[in-house]
Amino acid sequence: MKKEESNDPKTWEFELNINKHINKRSGIIVFILLLLVLIVLIMEVVLLTKNLGSVEAAIRIVLRSVSTILLAILFVGWIFSKIVRKKYWPIIVVPVIALIIVIFLVNNYPNGGPIQRNDILSFAGDYLSFLGAFCLGYFIFLKDEARRIDDRRSKVKLLIEMIESAQTDLLRLGNIVTSSNRKTILIAVTYDENWRVYYHEYEALKGSNFDLKKTLDYYFIKIEQINNALRQGEYEFAYELHRSYVKSQCYSTSKYNLLEAQLCLQDACTDFNIINSKSWIERKETIKLIEELCGKYYYIIENYIYVWLLRKDSATTSEETDLAKETTDWLINNSPEIKEIAKFPDDKRIISKVVFNCSLMMNRKSKKVQYVWGEYSLKK
Repeated sequence: MKKEESNDPKTWEFELNINKHINKRSGIIVFILLLLVLIVLIMEVVLLTKNLGSVEAAIRIVLRSVSTILLAILFVGWIFSKIVRKKYWPIIVVPVIALIIVIFLVNNYPNGGPIQRNDILSFAGDYLSFLGAFCLGYFIFLKDEARRIDDRRSKVKLLIEMIESAQTDLLRLGNIVTSSNRKTILIAVTYDENWRVYYHEYEALKGSNFDLKKTLDYYFIKIEQINNALRQGEYEFAYELHRSYVKSQCYSTSKYNLLEAQLCLQDACTDFNIINSKSWIERKETIKLIEELCGKYYYIIENYIYVWLLRKDSATTSEETDLAKETTDWLINNSPEIKEIAKFPDDKRIISKVVFNCSLMMNRKSKKVQYVWGEYSLKK
């Protein structure tokens, strides 16, 4: 398949580049306008001094105008330009603070003599020199920072491509095992054992994310187990490991499943919020639904686990017993309301989360059952 080029106007990547350039030009235009405003204000001080004959009075008048205009500009910039707010705020704030400090010192700590027109012109020249040097340095810093961000994003993209490549190999594994004529041989699922190096670049961009790392850790551990089975020629066992992983994702109470983890990684590769990287479990409507189901089904879940322990004549569950999963399936099969909620395999995550939350509540609410380190036991 031919790879799409960024200069092809039919591609989405081309549209993103156009928007990026437009936003960059908008930021530069805003900066130039602010610079012109500052120059006009300095010229106004000169003219008012000539008309009023008093530098102090001219500065006070201009100071009021400066305060009003700058507040308006900052407010408009905050409302309408996220890029200006995020990247270019020092260019606005630092020169303004410097100007205010100088005006304050001139106003409150006079040197004993009147300020002449030459003094104002000298200050204006020095201030413009400072403004130019500061802005130039800051733009150089932004350029270097943009390059560092692009390097990190390229490594995060490599991690995403690694996951996609591994998923393709796992699909091939399924085709090999289910095929009656095995002519294709899969030596190993392709992935880099040093994938954490690429993940750390994500953390450098977005900050630490324990839940995301936990999801990726579990995924690549399974990949390594599958590769060990493939090296020994145990294709059926490798395929069964993959099937068990896919099945476990339906009962996972983790914040992210594999698809959501990929979306979270992709979100770090762009400045535009075109991807909803928020996991399904942490969305407001899902949290509200889980809380409602916990309140409604807590005692049903507690009683089911209590009766299960009594029937098995066991004071505690063993490591091989996944009672939480069994409880989840029992609720789906016996409750019309929950069956309606869990229409698709991934929807079981909601019910599994309900069972998990109710299990945690048992330690303080139940007089019959407790839940410690993933095991249920009867209270004595």
